[in-house]
Amino acid sequence: MDPKDIKMQRPPKPKMDMKALGRVMGYIFKNYKFRMLLVLAFIVLSTISSVAGNLYLETLIDEHIIPLVGAENPVFTGLIKAVGTMAIIYLVGVISSLIHTRVMVTISEGTLKDIRDEMFIKMQKLPIRYFDTNTHGDIMSRYTNDIDTLSQMIAQSIPQFFSSAITIITVFVSPFQSTLSPKDSERNLTGTSVLPSFEYAPMPISSKFSLPQLHSNAP
Repeated sequence: MDPKDIKMQRPPKPKMDMKALGRVMGYIFKNYKFRMLLVLAFIVLSTISSVAGNLYLETLIDEHIIPLVGAENPVFTGLIKAVGTMAIIYLVGVISSLIHTRVMVTISEGTLKDIRDEMFIKMQKLPIRYFDTNTHGDIMSRYTNDIDTLSQMIAQSIPQFFSSAITIITVFVSPFQSTLSPKDSERNLTGTSVLPSFEYAPMPISSKFSLPQLHSNAP
């Protein structure tokens, strides 16, 4: 078979439907505004803790580890304090991540219940012709498969999107806020600028989650 024919047979990639995404965010902020703001706050705290821990490695190595190398009578008091400080930074990030994940699961399940209730109410008002022209499996899949897919998007992709955006901003701003020399700042910026490419790797919001399909198949 001609490679061109194989390429033509590939299904088109789903595109992000911003209108449908706006409807989903409207469901979330309608009933869970305070919890969503709490999630965003803990996402910011978790992301800043992660970036701060990575940047603190330079201080740990330059000021506490290297001076001890070759020392006749090394004193580990400063090193222990620095390691404790780093542990606290990462602990704050872990706790923040745990809190925003658990709260986001609650938001996701509550939002899906609201969507299912509205779908059921609307389906009761549909004419008999709708049920005659659609199989029972297609109708039920909207309550199960499509809603479960939407659940993954709300609980995972939306927090990951905000976390990635905050990480990108943080890694580009932090080098300019440091007291390093211009040469060190340039090297630090070059190193941290690589992080966004890793942050976007696990974010297939539009390709993995069929939000446009949910929007187009809504009864």
